[in-house]
Amino acid sequence: MQKLYAYADETGQETAGGFFLVAVVVVGSERDELLRWLTEVEQETGKGPSAWHKSRHEARSAYVDRVLGDSRLRGSIFYSAYPGTRAYRDLTLLTIAKALGARTRSRDYKVTVVIDGLRRAEARQAAVGLRRIRVPVRKVRGAREESSALVRLADAMAGFIRDAEEDMAEWRERLERAKARGTVRRM
Repeated sequence: MQKLYAYADETGQETAGGFFLVAVVVVGSERDELLRWLTEVEQETGKGPSAWHKSRHEARSAYVDRVLGDSRLRGSIFYSAYPGTRAYRDLTLLTIAKALGARTRSRDYKVTVVIDGLRRAEARQAAVGLRRIRVPVRKVRGAREESSALVRLADAMAGFIRDAEEDMAEWRERLERAKARGTVRRM
């Protein structure tokens, strides 16, 4: 049985339903290697452990170029954008389920799901919700951006993709290249 890890973050709740986006990073046995590498990339690019919106533009740009240009993350970054809705929790769970389905066609896996900012009581509800849509969950837990380089990657991808979706030309071009390489996939 394969062991998977899904790291999710969302953006757009402050738009009161105008725009909502969920980014999910799905990894397997390469998780520990990716954690080390992503921490190095954060240091080398100057992004550090800061959240996307708290990082300098130059550091964000260097970080995105390094991360999206590396083959280690090919087929691991997924997102969905939802205009005109406030069903944040349900759409977060749906996006996680779709990302897992795209990453592996088999149901022979158990997944640990880490959602940025999720409280303990919400984690239990999220686990129940994922099981209802037949996701073989091992554990669901919340995290803070500072806790893991993979949580910070999900945060960065949510911010980056939102900026691209809102037609910031510089980010839009990078997103299209990442989609063409198979690193990022819209669900």
